[in-house]
Amino acid sequence: MSNWDAIHSSARHNWETPEDLMAELRLTYDFELDVAASLKNAKAARWYSKEDNGLMRSWKTSENTWAWCNPPYGRDIGLWFKKAASEASQGARVVFLAFACTDTKWFEFAWSTCTSIVFLTGRIRFIHPETGEPGNAAPKGSALYIFDGTNDGYQGVPMVELFRPPFRASDEENEG
Repeated sequence: MSNWDAIHSSARHNWETPEDLMAELRLTYDFELDVAASLKNAKAARWYSKEDNGLMRSWKTSENTWAWCNPPYGRDIGLWFKKAASEASQGARVVFLAFACTDTKWFEFAWSTCTSIVFLTGRIRFIHPETGEPGNAAPKGSALYIFDGTNDGYQGVPMVELFRPPFRASDEENEG
C-alpha cells in the first residue's frame, strides 16, 4: 500500500462535514452554495451533486456570501483546488476543506493561490454517508483554504516561505 493509499484509504469520497464544525463556520461565513454535495449532506440551500459536476459550473454567489467545498478526497483533489483558484480570480468567495498535506503539489498550489489557510487542531470525525454516524477520526489533520475572491494574480499566503528541503521525496511520490 502506498502512502497515498494509506492516507486516503476510504473507499468512499462523500463523507459529510460534521454539523458542529459547520455551525462554527457559519458564525463567520454565510454559505449560499455547496459545490460538492448530495441531497443528504448539502451545507447550503443551493448545491451541486456529483451528477451536476461542480467542476464544470460557476461557484459565484451573491455579494457577501460564500461557496462551501468539501471535495472528494481522491487523486483529483488538485482539480478542485484549480477550480477554486479560477473561480476566485473571477470574484467567487470559497471556503475549502481538505487535509493539511503540506507535502503534495496541490497543497503548494493552494498555498500560492488562496488568501489564507486555517489549520484545524485535532482530527475531524466526518459523518458516514450511509449511516449518518461519525466515523473514526480522519487519518490526517485538516485545514480550511480561504479564497476570498480578491486573489486575481495573488501571490499566496504570506505567513512563511515554502522551503523545499534537498532530502524531500521525489515529485512522483508527491503527486497526491
